[in-house]
Amino acid sequence: MENDDRDFIERAESLTGKLHGEPASIGQIADNFALYGLKKRAAALENFDAELRGEIGSGSHSLRRHAQLMALRKKMAGVHEALRVGVLKKHRGSALQLRLMRAAESRARHNGWNCVVSDTTENLASANNFIRAGYRLYQPPCPWAWPGSLYWRKSIK
Repeated sequence: MENDDRDFIERAESLTGKLHGEPASIGQIADNFALYGLKKRAAALENFDAELRGEIGSGSHSLRRHAQLMALRKKMAGVHEALRVGVLKKHRGSALQLRLMRAAESRARHNGWNCVVSDTTENLASANNFIRAGYRLYQPPCPWAWPGSLYWRKSIK
């Protein structure tokens, strides 16, 4: 991509257009970003920020595109956090993890997110809590956790 002079949105639109027959919206791009693993999200944000620090043309298209890039970057920043709701052994058994999940979901809704994603590894109690909280298993396009981990997703619209 060294010689690719398209911006992040143009590359994403081109890719999704080829895969799905139509380009993705800004919201869909941000939703897909949520499915990246933590390291890939961090690297993508660094590249995105470097792109935003570049020169801005004075034409109306360039200024409009820069505003779209800034809006997308703001959405992506809100996604770049993981749902982690571990409970110390001495505090287990009082549905604390479930209450923490609900609090995290409430905060995510407040931030304007439309889904929450997490993972569990060899922890049946946590997996059952995700099921109780309405999460469903899914396979992310870029798994980020340990081999054998279960990935969970819940729509919070």
